[in-house]
Amino acid sequence: MPTTLVNPQKYKKFMYSTTPKKKRLGIEIEANIPVDIYIVQVSDLQDWRDSRDYGGISFQSTKLVDAQINIPKGFESDWYLIIENPNEKPAAVHYDLFDL
Repeated sequence: MPTTLVNPQKYKKFMYSTTPKKKRLGIEIEANIPVDIYIVQVSDLQDWRDSRDYGGISFQSTKLVDAQINIPKGFESDWYLIIENPNEKPAAVHYDLFDL
């Protein structure tokens, strides 16, 4: 499980590609402080940057995510996992994503 450090009031993004024909995604995230997690299609990245209310998949203010996500019809195969730290101290985050 990879680990990253997200500085206060910053975010990190990681590009992923979903295997064609896969309909589900597994996501496991563990952080030492609450972070915001977003799954954003490549074409929606600018909308996400402009306003976090972009209509995609998200988990707000959480330290632990262990979820299976149904991939919506028409969802692009290339997308970003974005980990945002809204706090005043750094966040250590372990993350793993996989097709189901």
